[in-house]
Amino acid sequence: MQADPIYRRFRQQRTQAKVRGIEWELPYWEWLQIWQDSGHLDERGRRKGQWVMARNGDIGPYAAWNVKIVYSDTNNEQNARGRHYRDAAKATEEASDGQQARS
Repeated sequence: MQADPIYRRFRQQRTQAKVRGIEWELPYWEWLQIWQDSGHLDERGRRKGQWVMARNGDIGPYAAWNVKIVYSDTNNEQNARGRHYRDAAKATEEASDGQQARS
C-alpha cells in the first residue's frame, strides 16, 4: 500500500527541516490546514512559479504562528537579502571580537 502523496510531502518537508537544523512544531493536520487555507496546495514546490511554506524572517521553528505560504520567487529573494544582512552582522561581530582579543 502506497502512502498518501500529500502526507508524503509533509514528511519530506519535516525531514528537510530537521536536516537543516530547524525545529518542527506542525502536526500533519495543522500543516495541511495551512496549505488548504492558502488555496495553493496543488501549486506547492520549490521551483519558480510555485508556492512554499516560509518562516517569518527565515528564523524560528516551523510553527503555525511562524509560517506563511508565499510565492517561491519572493521567498528566495527575501532569504537572499536576509542571508546578506546576517552575514554582514556576523562579520561585524567577528571583527569586533577580534579587535577586543588584540586589546
